[in-house]
Amino acid sequence: MLSEELQLLKQIVEEFSEKEVDPSALKIEKEGVSQEIMNSLAEKGFLGALAPVEHGGAGLDEKGYSVLLQVLSKHSPSVAFYVFLQNSLFINPIMKYGTKEMIEDAVPRVAAGKASGSIVSHLAGSKLTMDGQSISGTVDLVPNSNASMLLVLTGSGKESMLSLVESGFSIAGDSRKLGFRGLRFSSLSFNGAKAKYVLVNENAESAVSEIYKESSTHISAMALGMSEAALDKAVSYAKERQAFDAHLVEFQPIAFTLAKLLAEFNIYENYLYSITSVKEGMMLKALSLEFSRNVSRASLQVHGGYGYIEDSGIERFYRDTMALELLTGDHTADMTSLSRELLGNESARY
Repeated sequence: MLSEELQLLKQIVEEFSEKEVDPSALKIEKEGVSQEIMNSLAEKGFLGALAPVEHGGAGLDEKGYSVLLQVLSKHSPSVAFYVFLQNSLFINPIMKYGTKEMIEDAVPRVAAGKASGSIVSHLAGSKLTMDGQSISGTVDLVPNSNASMLLVLTGSGKESMLSLVESGFSIAGDSRKLGFRGLRFSSLSFNGAKAKYVLVNENAESAVSEIYKESSTHISAMALGMSEAALDKAVSYAKERQAFDAHLVEFQPIAFTLAKLLAEFNIYENYLYSITSVKEGMMLKALSLEFSRNVSRASLQVHGGYGYIEDSGIERFYRDTMALELLTGDHTADMTSLSRELLGNESARY
């Protein structure tokens, strides 16, 4: 399914991950993604993957970006999620809704690694208010909470706005979380923070919802990258580990389970690189998130007790596949949207 150009990109990302990420995989889980890795991501153009070349980015198309996220997710879901945040949830909205001034100010800095971005939406619960251009309130579970620039959703319904903020916020407390331990998640407090730019000045909730819908393919790429890593580890272990004088892969229940998962993975991966619409991306997201959870759980079971040890590298995929769904949209809202895309607007009303 991949052209020669995309195969070359895949090789470049694999080599980068093996050299820069793999040696620090456990350290990332305990101490976070290092500045050295972030600098390397910027040098390779990964932090500005979706940004046009004229704004300091790599100008990747959807397939190229999916290759990047899938490969990075195999090696470190936290690193992949950081790249996803910078591109899908920060650069992409600015390119879509921002003025020329906003784009020229914010996008090159993020692409070059001189600044980092994140998004503050209603996913975590608390809503922020805006009085004039002054933002107040506290919001929980903000990913990459030490970012220097934030896209902040305030208000609700028609009165909602999406603004870019660079100051006037502070960390109110860190969150201990199940997945993506390589990134900082915190509660942020806004006390009269000023919006530097307003991207969307009404109905911004709908705009943010569209941003997440449009990132469905990107989320699927990460889910499949984690699935691939968990499957690779399970197959390798099943071929090496012996029980009752036979390798695990010789037992039908294990062989059949792994074969079925490999078949499903190949189908989903082929579909990933043939997607041409947001609806198709939403369909794959719904399936791939569930698939990634099933694969990581199966891999844990194949490894037995060993899979629960941090050094095995298995348990983090189990944790991160669970976190991916929670942090990339409202599952009920996603399924309602998908139901109405496929069954009509009267579906999923109750």
